Amino acid sequence: MGKSVNTLLLFTALLSLVMIQYVYATEVTYIKEYTYQAGEDDSKLRSRTIALEQIKRLLLEELGTYLTSHTVVKDSELTQDEIVTYTSGSVATIIITEKWDGQNYYMQAKLSADPDKVAQAVNNAKEDKEESAEAEDLRKKYEESMRTIERLKKEAANGKLDNKSKEEYKTAVNELQINQLIEDGNLLLKQKKYDDALETFIQAITLFPKNTRVYLGRALAYKNLKKYDRAVNDFNKSIELDPKNYLAYYNRGRTFNLQKLYDDAITDFNKAIELNPKKAGPYFTRGNALLHKKDYDKALADYNTSTSLAPKYAAAYNGKGRVFSALNKHDLALIEFSKAVEFQPKDSALHYNKGLANYRLKNYDAALADYTKAIEVNPDYHMAYNNRGVIYYKKKQFEAALADYKKALKLDPGNKNALKNKEKALKAISKHEIDSEPDTD
Repeated sequence: MGKSVNTLLLFTALLSLVMIQYVYATEVTYIKEYTYQAGEDDSKLRSRTIALEQIKRLLLEELGTYLTSHTVVKDSELTQDEIVTYTSGSVATIIITEKWDGQNYYMQAKLSADPDKVAQAVNNAKEDKEESAEAEDLRKKYEESMRTIERLKKEAANGKLDNKSKEEYKTAVNELQINQLIEDGNLLLKQKKYDDALETFIQAITLFPKNTRVYLGRALAYKNLKKYDRAVNDFNKSIELDPKNYLAYYNRGRTFNLQKLYDDAITDFNKAIELNPKKAGPYFTRGNALLHKKDYDKALADYNTSTSLAPKYAAAYNGKGRVFSALNKHDLALIEFSKAVEFQPKDSALHYNKGLANYRLKNYDAALADYTKAIEVNPDYHMAYNNRGVIYYKKKQFEAALADYKKALKLDPGNKNALKNKEKALKAISKHEIDSEPDTD
């Protein structure tokens, strides 16, 4: 390629648009340009892969700078690299234009995001040990690939490249492309665009059929689409390609839990724990399987291990609360549900469970507040309406109870408890007294 015959890789960032930033009431938008000058062994696809990776990082760095200056992220003690890592799984880079002239690959792209939502996602990713570990793994692979590319760039400048080095360069660029596809697929999974995620991972498998992580991604898409048998097949393939892939065992176990195959699930969680004993997730999910098997002591032990490894693991505290509820130890259950709500206040189910514990302890005013909070978080939570109606009924506020039962039935016409309770409320309104006790969900 003319002047670049002896140069395998030369990065030139032509940033005539150093940064364009639009700030609206709820979002910021950044636009950047990048031009990659290809080396003699660069194809169009390889050049595009590197250009896309570079422009994504530039955009994420700009967003990260904004987050550290204007949002709660500034108090998170995260490094700039960590912020970029966690942000990459929360926002999408949109390509505006791209051109290839045989020597240069030009790209213009934008990134738009609600800073507060992204900041919350960054903090959630930091606390979610599984998500943060996966994001860190992708970042390390990216950095390793870029170090390899930079090293080969220097070797090329000194005319020291041989066929082995060229193959190493090809592998490094392929790794970048794999990471891009996995990152895109994971973002679609997080956005609950499961069909789109599936297509992304199918594309990845077509290009890289020997990569364990792309089968893991497709398996997760199938799992979320409730195609459990296909998910298990892909988890099997991921494990076949990498028998030490702890995430494949862990997520196959979670799939078995959904299929109520608890013994199979426990076997997989045991293997995941053997491979990675410092991760909280497999202990939690094994605890769930044991809870379903009514092995309460072992379930509680697993939940305790989860919270010792991840002290803000709301779901694990919820698990402990469920164990104590099953054992009719509602005072202890309330303690655990309260911790769960503290660490995950925007989870309506946690407020609902806390309300159940307060109800069973006859703390009716507290239960009323819990169910109301559950409804604030999720206005379509039909069981919370029914249970709040029960509290109103006990307080002889029959009209309010009736309104909640009607709302529950509107959201779920098949709710038998709400249907029975509605009739009881109508009788109580006509008699001005309690006819019989209503039923909670």
